[in-house]
Amino acid sequence: MGMQLRGGLVIFVMFFCFIMHLNVRAMNNPAPLVQSYDKKTIVGGVLAGLGLGYAVYKVGQWWRGESDARVLQRAQFTYDNVLPLMSWLSVLERGYAIKVDDIHGNDVIFSTVNEQVLAQLYELLAQFSYSSDLVVNEIGWLQESFKKLDQCIHYSSSRSFRTAAQNDIFLQMNSLKNHIDAILPQLSLLKKYMDIHYGYFALCKQEKAINNLFKAEIALIMPTPMHEAWPMNQSSGYHDVLMNNLKEYVIGHTQGSYPLVAFVEKIDTSMIKLESCLKDVKYVYPQLLSQVARMQDVLALMKRVIVNDPRYVQELPLFQMEEKYKAKLAQKEREMNAKLRMYQEQIDELKRQAFAYRWQPHYYPVQQIYY
Repeated sequence: MGMQLRGGLVIFVMFFCFIMHLNVRAMNNPAPLVQSYDKKTIVGGVLAGLGLGYAVYKVGQWWRGESDARVLQRAQFTYDNVLPLMSWLSVLERGYAIKVDDIHGNDVIFSTVNEQVLAQLYELLAQFSYSSDLVVNEIGWLQESFKKLDQCIHYSSSRSFRTAAQNDIFLQMNSLKNHIDAILPQLSLLKKYMDIHYGYFALCKQEKAINNLFKAEIALIMPTPMHEAWPMNQSSGYHDVLMNNLKEYVIGHTQGSYPLVAFVEKIDTSMIKLESCLKDVKYVYPQLLSQVARMQDVLALMKRVIVNDPRYVQELPLFQMEEKYKAKLAQKEREMNAKLRMYQEQIDELKRQAFAYRWQPHYYPVQQIYY
């Protein structure tokens, strides 16, 4: 409340000083006030004074920082969100044969790659609709909340007097800090582990997304699941039937005037995303990399089948001509918008000049006195 009063006082003082400045200018200048200041200047000065006063008020709020109650509320919210992650540590325990109490400072989980543990953690991420970034950030926010609580507790303990409400908040902050301190080492280790293997989770997520995107098409051409070997002993006639089924499905289920071209573009986009995720992988994950390579082979096979179809050869030139025409229209639209903006700026400048000219001194001539 005191900060709000001080902010209002600052605004009032600055506005008062601006009005006094106008009065002094009017007394020193025999011309009417509108000759010295146009309306835009007066309104702008008032708004500038109010804005500067409000800025000073907000800076004062920032300098003062959050209240203890607000810090406690935010830390409690973060703690409640992060607490379920403690159960995820059991995955590390089973995978690396260690105990939770030994996790802090234990380097065994960083010296070896356990894809089974990573796969289970990814399943937990998918189950709770989390991302590895979100988990890492949540634990990072908990670390920041712990530091902020420690600062508030230190400041509150140095006070010579605390009210009953302040003392209650002080006790709650101490209690929450102890709870966070008890789980923070283990969660910090989980954060570090998931941060190190960020590339695995990103690649796994992308591979699953592409698999779902082409689920129907893959089911048409793959007589066995993705993780099994391709049946090489199938006859060429059977293979042709599968490929024809794929082409007919794409034509019947892809929207647009050029379904085959659109399907090939979707494949190219998916392959680019996979390659981008592969660049972020820092460790060797044999099982996941094998699945990704298999997915790349399937995408390349579908693309090859579609590209070699005569209907795709007919669609492609028409699609390219249409894209060039759309690009020309878009370029013309950008040029027209640029001209419209230029003309509007010129009109605004002419209006400003006309308004300023209207309030020039010759509009209000001073009567000459002859002696």
